[in-house]
Amino acid sequence: MPPGKDRVSFEYLQGLQELPAVHRQGDGIRAFVGVLLYALTVHYSMLLIDEPEAFLHPPQIRQLAHALARETPADRQMFIATHSGDFVRAMVEADQGRVRILRLHREQNTNHVRLLDNDQIRNLWSDPLLRHSNVLDGLFHEMTIVAEGDADCRFYSAIKDICDKDVRTPQDVLFVPCGGKARVKTVVRALKALAVPVRVICDFDVVSDEHPLRDIYEDLGGRWDQIQKDWRLVKESVGGRQAELPADRVKADIEQVLSDIKGKEFPKSATREIETILRKASPWAMAKQVGVPFIPPGDAAQAFARLDSALKNVGCYIVPVGELEGFDRTVGNHGPKWVSSVLEKDLAGADLEAARKFVALVVS
Repeated sequence: MPPGKDRVSFEYLQGLQELPAVHRQGDGIRAFVGVLLYALTVHYSMLLIDEPEAFLHPPQIRQLAHALARETPADRQMFIATHSGDFVRAMVEADQGRVRILRLHREQNTNHVRLLDNDQIRNLWSDPLLRHSNVLDGLFHEMTIVAEGDADCRFYSAIKDICDKDVRTPQDVLFVPCGGKARVKTVVRALKALAVPVRVICDFDVVSDEHPLRDIYEDLGGRWDQIQKDWRLVKESVGGRQAELPADRVKADIEQVLSDIKGKEFPKSATREIETILRKASPWAMAKQVGVPFIPPGDAAQAFARLDSALKNVGCYIVPVGELEGFDRTVGNHGPKWVSSVLEKDLAGADLEAARKFVALVVS
């Protein structure tokens, strides 16, 4: 509005005439403006909007969702059907305390409805890492597999594509990273609340502490008291194994590395050397590198077999080779660099047979 003018002034009307006409724009702009005008100007107390993301680019989808979440009058209720993860994330991001997420899952001729309430949304969205992840895309998939990091998801997703050629696996699978074991329970709780089929992949060292293993197991539907005895036996057996290096040797080796450092910058090579020394000083660090074979034979091995079976029954899978890199020790590096190197290899080759069997088991 020009300063000092109103809606019947010549200057205002002239300004309107100079604006581009909506009916001459593309489908996206017309859809965007049409949905927004209808939602904000009609006088109905309830509106049904079907797939407002149709014809829109992702930035427009997010802008529309923000506007609907923030500008809808308090005395108006909207039911919005969508298949867009961008739309859902933007609605949650702009939530003024009114947004509810319902997931409809159809089985034969019956639609089942599950509700994710505001408290669950806030818990999920309060974690910065999860807020910028693809976790809410799990609403639209047949199965969601939660892993600890981005590198894990890249590797397991690539291996699944290879498995699809040999065995029949679910096609609609989403891999979601959660940034470490501690955040797994948050993702699992949110997706389970919406009846999204969830499975979890954790490194071997998840067995080293009661939490978060207990949280994950119970959130997936298990009863901790039924596996607690076996878990404790495995934990104590692995933790009681002799470390490769005694404490005085660890201290001396680290001091030697530090004494060789020259200059102001701390070299990456020294970091790697110290990490290697520390891994040799902890039985659980060694267990993470070795996996199941590190468990002492006898009662401990039998207890782990029962524990592992119980975890699989609820959808939690422990990496049998300890960690991601254990699937191919012929490749150096760690995390993303290791994955990048491995993905350049023949994923159907003999080196990665254990990885293919593991992923096929998880998605079967």
